[in-house]
Amino acid sequence: MSHEREPSMPHQPARERIGADLQELIIEELKFLLAEIRTSMASLRTGLMLLVLPLLVVSTIIVTSKHHNLLSIIRHPVAIALCSVMVLSGAYLVIKAFLQIRVYNHQIATIQKKYGAMVSLPDGAEDD
Repeated sequence: MSHEREPSMPHQPARERIGADLQELIIEELKFLLAEIRTSMASLRTGLMLLVLPLLVVSTIIVTSKHHNLLSIIRHPVAIALCSVMVLSGAYLVIKAFLQIRVYNHQIATIQKKYGAMVSLPDGAEDD
């Protein structure tokens, strides 16, 4: 009584199986890169918020001060320090996110040039 194993895949030529496996691998790599781009976009959004929020704080301090000028802010060193830290953090996040997005877009373009006939992305996914 011998147990013969049923093949899990129908009989396909080896070349077609390798091609299908390669295509799945490429698609998974593209999904990973697109997920990384979404993460970088979230970082970009946070960085932009950190850049804009200090303007709101400074504007509020100027509006609520008696003299309504920029020199009255000097009396609030904690606000100046907080705004400076926020602006620097925001600038760092924005620059880092832009650089990461460029790298990921370049990697996607490289994959598309190399395997363009084999794999195609949905419309809009390859835009810079």
